[in-house]
Amino acid sequence: MNTSVKARLAAATATLAVAGGLAVAASGTTGAYFSDTANGAISGTIGTVKVETGGGTGADLLNVNFTNLMPGEAQTVKATYKNTGTGNQDIWVVFPNDIALYALNDLGSYGHLKISSTSAGQVFASDNLLHGVTCYTAAPDGRPDACPLGTQYKLASNLAPGGSGRMDFTFAYDGRLNNDSQGTNFNRYPVDAPTNSGLPYQIVATQPGQAPGA
Repeated sequence: MNTSVKARLAAATATLAVAGGLAVAASGTTGAYFSDTANGAISGTIGTVKVETGGGTGADLLNVNFTNLMPGEAQTVKATYKNTGTGNQDIWVVFPNDIALYALNDLGSYGHLKISSTSAGQVFASDNLLHGVTCYTAAPDGRPDACPLGTQYKLASNLAPGGSGRMDFTFAYDGRLNNDSQGTNFNRYPVDAPTNSGLPYQIVATQPGQAPGA
């Protein structure tokens, strides 16, 4: 093979090699696409569920007292609530002490109780606090229909921030009550051997549609 032919073959081989390199580049196995990047951050605040209470004494101003309860004479104690959170809230009254609640419901028709609020109106009423029955199940011996006090009742629904209201807790012993049957303090408990008295309660704020403890 002469020198001229060798030169032409070498040139052809070099051309194929360059063409192969371009094909690799076009296929994306080397190099990169054009791109552009913009930066940001996701941030925000977290809302609060918060209630301000009043009407009595104690750390949360919820200690309220009956004074010299007499059979047949109802008294009312009051507690206030205000939505100090960032969104709408439901407001509840909760009775967390089962032993104290049992003692109150042990009164049967010797206790008369009504709970109402300025936001929801009457939320509970019973003239026969009979423990362990379903509300408004007929009681024996011609007594009023029975309804024991439960553990929680809604005082306000969807209360807006800044909104406020009041709970009224109205109670009376029946006129048939013996002078010494209840001792000197309201709602002594436990029933069999009392060491405490009163009815512990809480005002609880929740997100709308949620029950306390859910």
